[in-house]
Amino acid sequence: MSRAGIAMLNSTLALSAVTRRWLKPIAHTSNLVNDTGRPWIIYKSTLDQNPINPVIDVYTSYGSLGLYSSYLGLVPDYNVGFVILAADEVAAADLNVHVDVVADVLLPELEKAALSQAEYVYSGEYRSNNLTASLIIEDPHDLPGLSVSNITVVSTDIREELARLMGTSPSALSIRLYPTDLTEKISSGETRIAFRAVFQDQDAPIDAGTPTCVTWLSVDALNYNGKPLDLFIFNVTKETTSVEIPALNLEMTKRAK
Repeated sequence: MSRAGIAMLNSTLALSAVTRRWLKPIAHTSNLVNDTGRPWIIYKSTLDQNPINPVIDVYTSYGSLGLYSSYLGLVPDYNVGFVILAADEVAAADLNVHVDVVADVLLPELEKAALSQAEYVYSGEYRSNNLTASLIIEDPHDLPGLSVSNITVVSTDIREELARLMGTSPSALSIRLYPTDLTEKISSGETRIAFRAVFQDQDAPIDAGTPTCVTWLSVDALNYNGKPLDLFIFNVTKETTSVEIPALNLEMTKRAK
């Protein structure tokens, strides 16, 4: 079962597009923490049970025969899974409670590991080859996404321009990058990964006191040269990391620390 789960996550049983389509809910239920798929029973968890934290989907399938029971869980967001095989003396064990254990114990640790890996690969200062443009991506600081603290093109502070367009101050503007799961393998050691930026006015009261996040609905809201300003494409190899901002016609390479 472990091999089957790994094969599903790595798309070795089907094309990546087919796997992504398969690992999606097809219907919601009246319970906010459960969706249904084909053949999945999907458990939706928020880290630390906090509604402002990301929702993590655990795709599960389980069954029993006589005294024996089995449970398969896949977490595509972290590219991990788990398998539980059990036997009891009276009746098949109810393994559903183990999803709560995964949510409460394992998922927060996976999130910490993901933040650490993201910091290592993406955080740092990026510069264009002609040194006219720069970008600074800071450590996640235990918050979702990657924080963009500076974007400068020639002598223009792009953060200031974005803040002006949004009617806020640069100090109140939060720019965080989130992966979209859109990837392209150029070669065995080179991958292009698309991120989207979320621009948020931290002084705006629109989300105050509610679990909603209107900024998630603003993808493609700002465009330049007919291209979305919130699209960032990273090119990651074993030696270097570079980033493209198509709207600004920019490509910058991460400087060695």
